[in-house]
Amino acid sequence: MPGVLENAIDWVSTDWTEAEGLPLQRKPVAIMGAAPTRFGSVRAQLALRQVFVWTESDVVVKPEVIAFRSHERFDDVGNLVDETTIDLLRGLLAALTVKIDRAKGRS
Repeated sequence: MPGVLENAIDWVSTDWTEAEGLPLQRKPVAIMGAAPTRFGSVRAQLALRQVFVWTESDVVVKPEVIAFRSHERFDDVGNLVDETTIDLLRGLLAALTVKIDRAKGRS
């Protein structure tokens, strides 16, 4: 995991007031990634999932969105054009929306 991302999660997950509880606790989280390699962002996503266990975040587990060979999934101006990836992304966002709506009900 890049150090900058690790530091950002560390800062966000720290209870600076010691009264509010863990800021990421039970918060809905979705993970996706894109990489030019054939293995995609599999390892990075695994590392993030392990981090979010410790922050007690509510992670969307399915669908997993791993856009491997990402240079083939976007057009020359950066638009996502791969239908499979688009469908997976829609599913991920729909699952995240369900978790967000449930979290609102807990508030």
